Amino acid sequence: MIVRPALVVAALSVASLLGVPVVRSAEQALTPLLRPGDALVRACLPSPDGIDRVTRTADVAEARAVWDAWTAALRGGARPADARRELALAPVVEVRAAAQELVVRVPEDGVEVDTPVTHHGVLLGFLRPWRRDGTRVESGGLARVALLGNPSARPVAAEWAVDEQASPVQFLLTSGKDGPSIAHASESRHPQPGQLAWTRDVSLLGDTLPPGLIVGRIVPEEGEEVPGGGLADRREVEHLVRPLLEPTTLGHVVVEVAVGAPWPLRGATADVLASTSRRGRLRLAAGRWDGVTEGDLVTQDGVLVGVVSSAGPWTAEVRRAVPPGQLLVVSPDGEVTPTAGTSDDWPPGWRPEPGWLVVTGHRVDGGLLAGEVATVGPAGLTVALPPIDPAASVRIVER
Repeated sequence: MIVRPALVVAALSVASLLGVPVVRSAEQALTPLLRPGDALVRACLPSPDGIDRVTRTADVAEARAVWDAWTAALRGGARPADARRELALAPVVEVRAAAQELVVRVPEDGVEVDTPVTHHGVLLGFLRPWRRDGTRVESGGLARVALLGNPSARPVAAEWAVDEQASPVQFLLTSGKDGPSIAHASESRHPQPGQLAWTRDVSLLGDTLPPGLIVGRIVPEEGEEVPGGGLADRREVEHLVRPLLEPTTLGHVVVEVAVGAPWPLRGATADVLASTSRRGRLRLAAGRWDGVTEGDLVTQDGVLVGVVSSAGPWTAEVRRAVPPGQLLVVSPDGEVTPTAGTSDDWPPGWRPEPGWLVVTGHRVDGGLLAGEVATVGPAGLTVALPPIDPAASVRIVER
């Protein structure tokens, strides 16, 4: 008996849709054989997600507006004085809490060492070379951020105001054994409880650090003892600066770059193989030979499709889920709340509701529609991704 190729293709497609493990693991090699029959199988299959184009178009427009407003707020308070430079979002790709460092991705050219790194007008630290013995940002656009208090972060000229009538107290913010520390204060007056401190204008000395960036709250060192027991006189108590934000929870920071500096990104486009895709997972007709790697984002017309979970030579599998990192949750009244999805980073008294819009950002595809809040529980929230068009191509971008 002669077995026709079309029947083999159809049988393999049905086995894949049913989730037969042996077949799905073999699809990396079988994809070239499945592609010719994919159009025929696609025509016989219902859309796996369904799609309301009018609703999705409105949601995509809202997601972009939310992200644009959010990034504009992030950039505020740290404006470059040089018209040839601008402020840009840089994604945090690694947190090194023990070393007091972040690893961020920036353009390979147009970024200077010791550029201030900020978030909502708060000074977090300074860009350092990827190699500790280097003098510039390199290595594929990766750079270290020496957080305030890190010994490799340079001293910062800062000040606080005891009250509106008095002149500000000026000092240098340096690295101490317990974090950012105050040195060389201009006066011995003590700050008010919870007093904020910010950078001061020292442009006359040749320092281009923007003034008015918040560096943190001034607090006394707890339990300062003197020889023989007891506590030190209040006038002798050392003060530290506590950061206003926790940098290790941030998904993006703001850096100063040359206008038009290109981001070092990999990218590709691919078709969705409907014959070997199923709910929750998609298979793409592109793989490592096309520049696709595990962890890449997959998008379609401003909609987040998912994350590449595995990549073979000529095909890749996409998990329909949001990537780890910061999300923006939008309430019906337009309030935007950043969250990593877990309840331990939610603001006090805040709790999202199912159906609220969820937006995620990317340094190229800002304002990606990530979907809606699906469920809310003690551990956090889950996101239902928006519907996609399986007949249209998708874009694969390095995360």
